[in-house]
Amino acid sequence: MSNPLSLLTMDNYKKAYSDTPVAVVCLFNDIITMYLEYIVKTTYISDESYLSHTVNLGLESLHYVFSFLYLYTKNSALAKHHTENGCYIYCEFIGNIGIKHDSLRINSKDAQLFMLKKTIYLIDNKHTRNFKLTNQEHEHINYIDTLSEMYLYIVKMYLVCRSKQSFIDKVNKKTVMFPLHNLKKVIELIKHVSSTESLASLKKINILLCDLSDVIEYKGCDLDGEYVYDNLYDTIKKVIDTKTITDKQ
Repeated sequence: MSNPLSLLTMDNYKKAYSDTPVAVVCLFNDIITMYLEYIVKTTYISDESYLSHTVNLGLESLHYVFSFLYLYTKNSALAKHHTENGCYIYCEFIGNIGIKHDSLRINSKDAQLFMLKKTIYLIDNKHTRNFKLTNQEHEHINYIDTLSEMYLYIVKMYLVCRSKQSFIDKVNKKTVMFPLHNLKKVIELIKHVSSTESLASLKKINILLCDLSDVIEYKGCDLDGEYVYDNLYDTIKKVIDTKTITDKQ
């Protein structure tokens, strides 16, 4: 009997997309939550900049793998399963290497390449060459890409705020934890917005979140100059509310 989760079995590839965009992005959310929890357990890097590089490379790689697999297989369960495997491969590869600061970037790239070989490289080249989407399917994928990019911006902002707050707490000799339920609260906000806003509106929100992400990364504050280490949810809600109110005027 064939393996229902094998990428080598074409029968596991579906003829049509059957999940809603929000449902697909929720699966991606589950993968990233698992990744953030797992990499903390398997990796210890004292240098903040190198740690940030490793974590962000993993985020971007998992996003690419999930998007690629879902696009070509049209099977969300298959995409989730192999992206989760990719998560374990990446984290364990990084964790098992005796990482030195001057070679970390090479090693994390090696981990990324190894993960790709074990996931997307398993899809038959002939299938990808002959693959075509209808206009409706293009819209479906575009919606998912927009939502997943929005989610990544938020995760990266969360990690920057956590990192900067940790530095402040060290200076003030305090210990403050940033549990993942704070991040999940923001994701629930995005899920609500995605069910009420058009794709065009979501793309505009995505641009604002991208700008906000850049400002937070380099200055640690929101677009109005207020520091957001401990109120990321309120900051993102303000950006979304401003955008939706503007559209309705």
